[in-house]
Amino acid sequence: MLADPGIVRNRLKVRAAINNAQEFLIVQDAIGSFNSYIWRFVEGIPIRNQWRSIREVPTRSQQSEALSQDLKHPGFAFAGTTIYYALMQTTGLVKDHLVSCFRHSEVNGPEEANELFPNLLGGSMDVATIPFGHRACFSR
Repeated sequence: MLADPGIVRNRLKVRAAINNAQEFLIVQDAIGSFNSYIWRFVEGIPIRNQWRSIREVPTRSQQSEALSQDLKHPGFAFAGTTIYYALMQTTGLVKDHLVSCFRHSEVNGPEEANELFPNLLGGSMDVATIPFGHRACFSR
């Protein structure tokens, strides 16, 4: 990884990436899936925000802070509350599309994660299977 000019070559960050991958597998083994683990922070129900301006959209939340603190204990590194908030947006735990965004009504579908992904909280689904529907609201 350190030889690849396309990535950040900070030794500590590279070590953290390797460590975080190992910790990810440990959490996944312990709980059944990392997906089940992170959905617990929103009680299986996506947070649907109704922002009208990009200035309103936060970079962190109580849930991302709790996730960050919880993952520090097993040993995750170089990943704080802002990074976890971005993860929560990307995976659909938090829906931050502006109300004026063409995607806002599309992504505010079923109320519970169980309706979106029936095996989610049972642990048989993996994060990689979640569709990425959270493109930038502001690109059009």
